[in-house]
Amino acid sequence: MPATNQPRIGGLHLAAALPGAQAVGSRQVRVTGCTCDPRKVRPGDAFIAIDGPQGDDCRGVQLAAKRGAAAVVAERLLPIGATPQFLVEDARHAFGALCHALVGHPTASMPTIAVTGSLGKSAVAALASSIISHAGAQPSLSLGADTCLGSAAAAARWLADTMVSGATHAVVEASGTQLAAGALLGASLDAVCVTNLKADRGHGGQSPDAQRRQMLASLELLAPEGIAVLNADDPDCVRALAERDGPTVTFGVSPGADVSATLVERNASEQVFILHSGADSAAVRTEVIGDAHMQNCLAAAAIGLAYGADLTSIAAGIEAVRKLPNTMRPIRSGQGFPVFLDGARSPAALRGVLETAREVASGRVLCVASLNGETSLESSTVAAALSDQTYLIADNGPPRPGAPGRWFDDRFTALALALAVAEPGDCLVLAGHRADSRIEGLTEHEVVTTLLRQRGAQELQAARAA
Repeated sequence: MPATNQPRIGGLHLAAALPGAQAVGSRQVRVTGCTCDPRKVRPGDAFIAIDGPQGDDCRGVQLAAKRGAAAVVAERLLPIGATPQFLVEDARHAFGALCHALVGHPTASMPTIAVTGSLGKSAVAALASSIISHAGAQPSLSLGADTCLGSAAAAARWLADTMVSGATHAVVEASGTQLAAGALLGASLDAVCVTNLKADRGHGGQSPDAQRRQMLASLELLAPEGIAVLNADDPDCVRALAERDGPTVTFGVSPGADVSATLVERNASEQVFILHSGADSAAVRTEVIGDAHMQNCLAAAAIGLAYGADLTSIAAGIEAVRKLPNTMRPIRSGQGFPVFLDGARSPAALRGVLETAREVASGRVLCVASLNGETSLESSTVAAALSDQTYLIADNGPPRPGAPGRWFDDRFTALALALAVAEPGDCLVLAGHRADSRIEGLTEHEVVTTLLRQRGAQELQAARAA
């Protein structure tokens, strides 16, 4: 991941960018870039010693000085000769601050919204971007698959480029892992939305509790007048709300939430619900169905309200998003039963998807699911409890002992069998879908569409023969 930031020509005074730093040597140091990788130091760069050398191992800092570092930023004094040093309490925070200073502090003049949480981040970010667009602004959107949050340096450069390109707002999805890596350090966020904190497994070496703490810590990146958008139905968010003094907008079905919704109708093709905010209301019709999607819409609506959008613009922005990455995406090829692609793998996500499937099915619920080996026992137990038939595939290791269900070695075989046995009235959920996965060079949507067409052709031939 990028660990270097090169600014516009001219650079800046390091003491001005890090006003709280203690200078050892000259304070009159001008830097033209920064990096935390000693191999990438260029003459005039500030080298940030993140994590610091251990014991007497100063080779990284010495290499940086040898390559022409104008100064070293560290958490303790290092034996590196005449190179000026700037001592700080937290080198990672200093790196983030310097990355943003070098590109002109883009978040100071371009409202930037971060969306974090255990579930629904991509959907909420995409919906919020659409709402902001329908309110007359020009947002730029970065989802988890993008690389803009690979590091603080990459994030600062992307935000600067986004502002130069004419964007009025930036909306970024931020995972707990990215936040833990310091990807948004140095940014001054205009709003942070926490979708929920239902983490039931860790990521990037972090425990679920550590993930939750990191997501809530993103609120500390808010500007003084920044707005927290919190889930009133989530216990951890409610606790954070009780401790917060700054502006806050809440969403959920709980009484008192600033934005709520009432479901009017739901079937396999669409759902209709009413958005409520105070005395105002607006109807929303979406092709993406399920309680989870309705909750995502509420989170995005709360972001819209925080920016002064009216409910009519918010509803239009939601309805303009016809499909979302890995979120109950319907596959229609003339078959007599609904088929949905969804990215659900965790127990909580699977439960939400399969409960929606049960709601719209008049027959059986069939579930094909690729599950992470480490949580396969919990996830497969949910799948078995809420489905009539399961077709399971273990990723990242074998299934845990005792994991229920029928297990397959590859996803294509499971898909083909489930599609072959599905009948009119059934609902087939293809969970654990990855948008970038390919089967024989085809996307999963293309593979399923092909299999459905083959099934339709065979049924037509059989009918003619009869």
